Amino acid sequence: GEAARALEMLDAYDAEFPSGAFSVEVAVLRIEALARSGRADEARRLGDRFLKEHPEGLFARRVTMTLRSVAPAPHDPLTPTR
Repeated sequence: GEAARALEMLDAYDAEFPSGAFSVEVAVLRIEALARSGRADEARRLGDRFLKEHPEGLFARRVTMTLRSVAPAPHDPLTPTR
């Protein structure tokens, strides 16, 4: 689907521009694409790393919202229990 195609394009960008000017944006798009494609564990791993490196700002909020949309991690204190 579209998420898989987005991941292919992001891989191609990373291969051509490993230290590209849009590396932060690419990381956010990759996290979102992983989440949409059902790869929650990968999205969460990359998202957690991203938030450690970029804890504030618009992209941090976007990644946080993306991570909340995927299956909750057992250690996530922000996810209510049922």
